[in-house]
Amino acid sequence: MSLTRKTNLYDCLCAALRKPLSDGGHIALTAALQNKPVEVIAEAVKLMTADEALAVFNWLDDRRAKGLLSELRPELTSYLLHHAPAGRVGGMTNE
Repeated sequence: MSLTRKTNLYDCLCAALRKPLSDGGHIALTAALQNKPVEVIAEAVKLMTADEALAVFNWLDDRRAKGLLSELRPELTSYLLHHAPAGRVGGMTNE
């Protein structure tokens, strides 16, 4: 994947995360992630802080969130699993 494509998604996601969800941030996150495959999302998430990665992980649908975990380094995967709401992880195992 090109660096431009990776940083464009990263920039879009970071901009969306800076905007309060109640002030349109939810629309920006949804738009940035729409139709993006897990591999592309993972490349952008790898550039984020753990808390930013957690916000994106929690926003993804269960299928892509589960796939994202397998694309990330073990330390970040562990962080996401330990800091995600209990229902978030439990819903992914029922697929």
